[in-house]
Order: sequence, then structure tokens, then C-alpha cells
Amino acid sequence: MTIISKPIVTSPLSVFDTFLLAGCGAFLFHHARSWWARGIAVLLATFPAWSPLVFIVAILGLGNVLFFQPELGADLYNYNLGLLALDAFVFECALLGSSFILLHRWISRTGQKANP
Repeated sequence: MTIISKPIVTSPLSVFDTFLLAGCGAFLFHHARSWWARGIAVLLATFPAWSPLVFIVAILGLGNVLFFQPELGADLYNYNLGLLALDAFVFECALLGSSFILLHRWISRTGQKANP
């Protein structure tokens, strides 16, 4: 774990992006015909949670494989920093997935149809 000394500032643009991705994910989930497509819709909505995970693990993995394993014979970096985002990703998948399922059932019961 590392200590970050710079302040974290939330901008209106990041809040808008999060709501836009969640809305697009909900729309795609509601109009999906298979569970595979619904899973992709949840992945789209959780993009802010899993993108740091993929980016950090990829950068650390490339650094270990290309630079440190040939020179040192062992990894220099561990993947704990990248795996910190895994908890947020799992929580968001569970939260958004269950919310999308409940929203889909509610819309289906009330008979409201989305305009194509």
C-alpha cells in the first residue's frame, strides 16, 4: 500500500462520466436479449472500477517481465496496488447488476416500453 500526498479532487466531469456510463449500461442491460449481453452491459457500467485494475496490473507485469526478471531473476513489483481496485470492481458489479435486474423487472411489470 502506498501513501498519496496529493489531494483527491472530484470534478463535475468525472461525476457526469460515471452517470453516463451507468445510464448506458442500464439501457443496454434492459434491451439485451441474452445474459452475455447483460454481462457486457454491467462491464460497461463498471468501467471506472476495472480500468485502473487492468492498467496498473498490465504496467507492473510488463515492467517485471521485460526489465526485472531478466536482470534480477525475480519480480521487483508485487501486484497489491493493482488488486486494491478489485474490491471496488466486485462491489460495483454486485450493486449495479442487482440494480439493473430490479429495474428491468420493474419496467417489464409496469408495461412501459422504451422507444426504439
